[in-house]
Amino acid sequence: TLDHHTRPINVSKLSADGLHLMSGGDDCKVCVWNLCDCGRNEPQWSAHIPDHSAVCSSTWALFIGTSRDTAFLFLIIGCADGLIHIYCQADESNYAFMTKVSTHSDMVEDLTFNPYHSHLASIGGGQLIMWNITSKGALSQGVVVPPRDSTPQSVRFLEYGASIIVLFLQSHEFASKTCLTLFCRFVYNVEPWAMNGNYILPTRIGHAAVGCTQRTVLVSNLSTGVDVYNFLPMKPIKVLHHLICHNVSLLAVAALSDAIAIVGSDDGTVHVFDQRTGSLVTTLHHSPSKLGTFNSLSYS
Repeated sequence: TLDHHTRPINVSKLSADGLHLMSGGDDCKVCVWNLCDCGRNEPQWSAHIPDHSAVCSSTWALFIGTSRDTAFLFLIIGCADGLIHIYCQADESNYAFMTKVSTHSDMVEDLTFNPYHSHLASIGGGQLIMWNITSKGALSQGVVVPPRDSTPQSVRFLEYGASIIVLFLQSHEFASKTCLTLFCRFVYNVEPWAMNGNYILPTRIGHAAVGCTQRTVLVSNLSTGVDVYNFLPMKPIKVLHHLICHNVSLLAVAALSDAIAIVGSDDGTVHVFDQRTGSLVTTLHHSPSKLGTFNSLSYS
């Protein structure tokens, strides 16, 4: 058990090698944990975000030097005030603050890094921004997409950074209840920049995640479980059924090259499904309350 945060955790991200875990939350604190030393119930490194802004999103960014014998590891943090903070690994145990950039008019909902072209994508305030990032941690705006009325939920690079997908939520009033519809809106080609598709799913949604192989999308539908869609085009494949008692956002992630799906719950349990058959493999008892954030790492 990694116990250090004093308020809810909003984001956790594994490093590419699976050896470190970043966590951040409403206590305006970011922590890096050494997973090889889990017996020590203290983070390897931690820092308070200036101006007391909650941590909402994050991503790791690894740069390989031109001689391939040097590497630069960055921890990029998105905050509730629309700022992005960048830290660089100084040594095995410490990260040095590099810079902060004002990016969005609202909280930074999600961040993703493309190592093939050194691009960073951020979403917030209904807007997608793609940045160029250097090995020194400097950001410069590349493409700015005009803001939309919909709320962006997640962003991912696809096809080795050749395209990017933004998943939006939009609220609709129906029978005195709020129904959420997922917009896999704006699948873009990156270079040259062009919109490649606009897809609407007729489903309620509490969370959406692109699969490990980028061939499926998992959609927590707030009522019967998780809908699995083929990607692309967006065609329903199956439903991973589990009991949902409360209308809350439940996270879902794919793992092991999409062989399994790991789904949160509103009663503190974790459901693990076999995606090929749709059957429940096991249920892990975590805590007597709603699960917040979790992450997975898949080895191909």
